[in-house]
Amino acid sequence: MNEIRPLLNEATEQMQNTDRFLRIVKTHTEITELTAEVVNEFIEKIIIGETVIIQPRRFSHWKDEKRQNIRIIYNYVGAVPQDDEAVTAETRQKITTAV
Repeated sequence: MNEIRPLLNEATEQMQNTDRFLRIVKTHTEITELTAEVVNEFIEKIIIGETVIIQPRRFSHWKDEKRQNIRIIYNYVGAVPQDDEAVTAETRQKITTAV
């Protein structure tokens, strides 16, 4: 019993946190505008990793290809995807200049 009790307590806490998160989701089923209030209800914190240049620009009018890891920690449920799965943002754009 002493070995199983912590597992049961952890499972109960996870279930309660999931219920809390689902209550928030149900109150915002049709979000028409992403406001600071809505973001604060859903997100505990956002962790932005260091920008890494994957490929330098090939032409002078292009930007460098960059990659950056982003982790969103949601209220009550933590990071989705889980900690071992990174979400990566990549950019590659053409530099435009006004004439």
